[in-house]
Amino acid sequence: MRQTLLARPFGMLWFGFLGLSVTLGAAIVSAMTLIGLIAFPFILLIAGIGAFFGYIIGAYSLGVGLRLLVGMPEPDSLAARAVSALIGALSVAIIALAPFIGWLFVMALTLGGIGVLINHLFSPRFFANS
Repeated sequence: MRQTLLARPFGMLWFGFLGLSVTLGAAIVSAMTLIGLIAFPFILLIAGIGAFFGYIIGAYSLGVGLRLLVGMPEPDSLAARAVSALIGALSVAIIALAPFIGWLFVMALTLGGIGVLINHLFSPRFFANS
């Protein structure tokens, strides 16, 4: 998933935006029915879990991207992956401290991670010859 995010960050950002919009929109529309009122908290929980995992995937991908930018090889062991995740998490935490740009960066990173997760789970194909 990190290779897809590093190769196509804006495409995955778009998928993440669409996926989160669909989930939250479905929660609002389903709340208009009696069954939907029962499903509403679960749909919001799914959106929250997706955002959490999107943030984790985005931070890890940023850490691997920074590692590749420095000239180090891709992580192949668990320890190297943990170091990449730590580098990404610290980088995101430092960038998030910027007054206005920080939260935009964190939101874009999270949406990119959600997009990669959606792309991995559902494999949507737009404009494909079937």
